[in-house]
Amino acid sequence: MVELDSDLGDPTAQQAASWEIDNLTALWEYVEKLGVDENCRAADSYSNFLQQVRALQFLDSWHFPLTMLGRSSMVRRSQLHDDAADRLVYDGYFGRGRIGRMIPWAKGPKWGDSILTRNRTILLQEHPSDPILAGSELSQRPLVLRQLLDHTTFLPWKLDSADANVPTSTSTRSVSIEYKTDTLRVTMPTSSSGTLKIAVAPLAQEKEDVHFDIPADGSRYRVVPNIPSSRIENILKIAIEKEVQYLYLPELTLDEEYVDWLCELTRREIATQTLATGKIPAFRGIFAGVSGNNETSGTNYVIAIDMYGKIIWKQNKLFRWNLSIEQSKRFGLTSEFNSISDPLNEDIIDSSELIVFDSYDLGRAMLFICADISSNSPGDWVMASAGLNWVYAPIMDQSISWEFDTRGMKGPWITRRAHRAAFVSSAQVMVTNSMSLTHRVNETNIRNGDSRVTTGCGIAFCVDTTSSQALYQLINVPLSSSTDVLSVIEWGQGWTNL
Repeated sequence: MVELDSDLGDPTAQQAASWEIDNLTALWEYVEKLGVDENCRAADSYSNFLQQVRALQFLDSWHFPLTMLGRSSMVRRSQLHDDAADRLVYDGYFGRGRIGRMIPWAKGPKWGDSILTRNRTILLQEHPSDPILAGSELSQRPLVLRQLLDHTTFLPWKLDSADANVPTSTSTRSVSIEYKTDTLRVTMPTSSSGTLKIAVAPLAQEKEDVHFDIPADGSRYRVVPNIPSSRIENILKIAIEKEVQYLYLPELTLDEEYVDWLCELTRREIATQTLATGKIPAFRGIFAGVSGNNETSGTNYVIAIDMYGKIIWKQNKLFRWNLSIEQSKRFGLTSEFNSISDPLNEDIIDSSELIVFDSYDLGRAMLFICADISSNSPGDWVMASAGLNWVYAPIMDQSISWEFDTRGMKGPWITRRAHRAAFVSSAQVMVTNSMSLTHRVNETNIRNGDSRVTTGCGIAFCVDTTSSQALYQLINVPLSSSTDVLSVIEWGQGWTNL
């Protein structure tokens, strides 16, 4: 017989200090009243969801003999409990409710060392003095519900967000929060340095590398990249040869027509390098900012391509970057086009989906494209609550390291938002940028007799707040370059204290 602690409460009425249950049927009756029935249907309210979690915890405690009892044998759990746990964990019902679901808590020094593995098993500490456990099949066992709950976090289905495109508006819209994982669960090679090595290629190095498409009424704009395919091919080849694990291409630098080609190019280059060197490259994949079109508007999204040339993650932009008339002047658009509205709206459809993505080696990651990281919601809640390891924000703007900015160390808007994201999430945060708009700002300043002309461009800003000492790195490159620009970063190596 098992006594339920009175803190769990009577789901129907507070009639007794405790419940007494002496069989599994009675246990299921109790669990059913707490929000989980024998078919593992989800709770339909927040209070029921919390009760569901407590019910799962109790369900596992009921079969506590699964855990070691201080002796050299383990008590076999009942078949009924096997069925219940399997339905909850393996069939995807675990933690699913109408307001949200529970996902693994991924925070840790290394994602690869997480207690949660793909087949839901953990390793028991071996006891050399215990011949029954040491080296036996009992050295690993299924992850039980109590341990699973100890390593979870709650993720809502939706979060409300203010309309960032209308700052004075009090209206909100719902953004769905999706959870996805990659399928790569094998040990892969690392760079010879043993640290995370990434590379940033701005791609859009010259003013002419991107084109603003603005209709005659001057109401909206699309950014159309015009990057030579030879540049992309050369940069990818060099990145793989330099043992880079990830290559980052900023916002709107890859035309959608090149996506399939880049996937095939990645697969082919990996195969070529493997055959040439006799070993699998350290390269994991590419994050690429894509500019596309549908029937009525443009599209702005980022894709993650793995080493096999497969797209494993796609995040669409949540909020448009609408240009004020001052920004349009700064970028020379009022000189190029007869009519420019104020604001000049980015011609995309706002996405209503934000993805939390679990990557085998980067950990739990999120993408915030340009204006998305400038909005407090829904990003703040997820960054603070989801146990993120990695935050990536690709942009297309003037130099990140605009030396004429009067705000000092915190610099332009994107570096201030990157700082904020890093300290909210206690994660690794990375911003990437292209170079075309810096050329445009220089041209405008020269035309207006303004002495603020820069010879360099900030293409990346990295912040790491995962340890007691926060670190940062700002990557600057010459604005004029006769070669394809690729900057390799060894994460945390030689960085400055923040």
